Amino acid sequence: MESKILIADDEKDYRDILVKILESKNLSVEVAGDGKEAFTRLCAERFDTLVTDIRMPRMNGFELMKNVRHIQPDLPVIIVTAFADLELAIESLNLGADGLFTKPFDVENLYSKINQCLIKRQLSETLLQSSKMFSLGELTTAIVHELRNVLLGINLSADILKKKAGSELKNNSNIRIISEGVDRAGRLINHLLNFARPSDKLVAINLGQLFDSLLILVNDRVKGQGITVEKDVDNLQIIGVMDSFNIIFLNLISNAIQSMEKGGTLKISARKNGRIEVAISDTGYGIPDEIQKSIFDMFFTTKGEKGNGIGLALVKKEVERMGGEILLKSEVGRGTTFTIILPKEHGYLVMN
Repeated sequence: MESKILIADDEKDYRDILVKILESKNLSVEVAGDGKEAFTRLCAERFDTLVTDIRMPRMNGFELMKNVRHIQPDLPVIIVTAFADLELAIESLNLGADGLFTKPFDVENLYSKINQCLIKRQLSETLLQSSKMFSLGELTTAIVHELRNVLLGINLSADILKKKAGSELKNNSNIRIISEGVDRAGRLINHLLNFARPSDKLVAINLGQLFDSLLILVNDRVKGQGITVEKDVDNLQIIGVMDSFNIIFLNLISNAIQSMEKGGTLKISARKNGRIEVAISDTGYGIPDEIQKSIFDMFFTTKGEKGNGIGLALVKKEVERMGGEILLKSEVGRGTTFTIILPKEHGYLVMN
């Protein structure tokens, strides 16, 4: 799908310059003459990055950005403004803007920032789709298990009826229809299972690069909540399934951020100790002792309507699927650490 950029600026000359620059880079560009028009467009269409001025009629760039965060919280936003609006622009950065450029701007630097935003957007949507498909796979597997039990009962009943029917052709015909239907449903179930399974393709994964990519996705939340990130991963590499690690570590990082609404420290560390050990730590609320055994249960949540109780259950299942371990250490009021211990067998090998 072609990337679409929306430019919101009431100065036609600057709009025209930006359009010319971006279209020369093979990007699709559309424009809005003020913040209100831009917001209307964003409500009706999908864009990959918003480039906006601050001082505009009807709705300024600051108001536009606040409104956009309600409908598209992950949309990358770049501020292009005059020096006189710098203080307001800095306030926009505190809301999670991805870049700030003063007029007149450096063309190549601006394009480079837009390109970074497009990569971030694409990565975010790829991982989201991967996570959704994995959740769908888990749900499908659970449903299929129940369906198989139902079909087994129907099939057994059909066999009993067939024996009782003897030579009655009419009854035998009905029983044959039932048996054929059961067989067909069984084949459909097998197809569903094959479709729902995540990719098992093994690839070389650099843990440092993996976490850099995941942190890009949560950067706005980290900045908005005043969270400090400490990463000590070095250049460790493993062979593994990328989908699995995206699901595991994105869920753990997101949980850590959610526990630090008023700020704190997110620490990501990895070390080679015979096996690879990866720890995700936060200084958030902590988990009470009495519920620590339940947090990995499917649909168990302490977040009320904000949670679905699926994330940590998927994390644990995926870690165990690869033959690894997940350890929890938490203290109320002081924070939580999840440690993932990766096995050396089954292809999850440390690379030299």
